[in-house]
Amino acid sequence: MAGRQAYDARLAGCLCDECPLRSKRPVGPEGPADADLVIVGEAPGPQEEVRGRPFIGPSGMMLDDLLQKAGTSRDRVFITNALCCRSEVPGETGQGRFELKRYMAWLRTQNVKIKREWKQLKKAGPAPLIKSPFDCCRPRLLAELRWFEDRARDTGRPNGAVVVPVGNYALTALSGKAGIMKYRGAPLEASSLVDEMPSLAACYYARGSPVTAEHE
Repeated sequence: MAGRQAYDARLAGCLCDECPLRSKRPVGPEGPADADLVIVGEAPGPQEEVRGRPFIGPSGMMLDDLLQKAGTSRDRVFITNALCCRSEVPGETGQGRFELKRYMAWLRTQNVKIKREWKQLKKAGPAPLIKSPFDCCRPRLLAELRWFEDRARDTGRPNGAVVVPVGNYALTALSGKAGIMKYRGAPLEASSLVDEMPSLAACYYARGSPVTAEHE
């Protein structure tokens, strides 16, 4: 289902031509097509972007350890991200420019400006807003999960796979819900054959960062 050759995000279903991150290198999923567990992260980090593989940085090391403690391993799990590409705030300097939360705040600010200018110019039709990269990646993500649902249906299994959204953005991308602390560890029905089990983003644990309301 996912190999390590050059990943074609468009072929996988991403709306790359509409995405503000289309110039970035996409990182595809990896894992077996018969996996019973699907991990959905938020977005690639620096090492993932360079090597083209999901969850191989500090968060990946934490994930491998947690999987081992749970009695499984990476080669039995399908791993993907809500975003294929690493975000970067235009005009920002320093490491903060790659923070996803800061990027989404920048995107909202830009769209507010665009709508205000559009209204001031009294132009007809909807304002040409910058599309969220999550919306652009959503068709691809849903197609990945639909594979497991269709497989369960075709084989007569009662369930497809347990999907673990890791982090608030992953939770929202999958279910439309927000507030990872509220839903953490609580089963959510994503469809008739696929269930979600939200978790905190592994990077918070890997960094030793305290979990606060800022992460919700």
